[in-house]
Amino acid sequence: MKNRQLLLTAIILILQLNIGCGAFRKYPRDVAMTVDSDEYDAEIGPPISDVSIITDESSVSDLPRVGNDRDEHGCIQSAGYTWSNLKYRCIRLFEEGIKLIPAGPNAQQDDITGLILNSYLIFSNDQMHAELYQPNQSQPVLFHKTSSDSDESIWISETYEIKFQNNRYTVYQFSLPILTQQE
Repeated sequence: MKNRQLLLTAIILILQLNIGCGAFRKYPRDVAMTVDSDEYDAEIGPPISDVSIITDESSVSDLPRVGNDRDEHGCIQSAGYTWSNLKYRCIRLFEEGIKLIPAGPNAQQDDITGLILNSYLIFSNDQMHAELYQPNQSQPVLFHKTSSDSDESIWISETYEIKFQNNRYTVYQFSLPILTQQE
């Protein structure tokens, strides 16, 4: 059994080396392996007889390609990019946004992993507008600034309010804090 697994590993490595060196110039970068899943054994891998190489360009073109998930704005979502209406470009929320975590006893957690889901705030260059990106929402919530003084700034939307107090952003819904900037 181990010999079959070693042989399969050697075949895969040889194929990868040949593809990388251009040995399959007739089908560049269009070679894929398929495995009959009924015969697959997780411990030892598939039987050698069930492994086939696809060199037909039409069947390879049906396979999903990494980075081939651009949205209508050209942002590559699998690389963490999303479109910002305020910045007019693709951004990574975790790089440019202000991370917010759930506030209060009703912290929103992912049903599958149990992890706390983060939200992100993005501001326009003049700080007059903001976007709130929340998990499980297809579009960000847009805000506009209504007041600003030395102690507090406020941005509002139809159902939310952002306050900047004590060097921290907090999002309120119906006067209750729901998100706050992570310390």
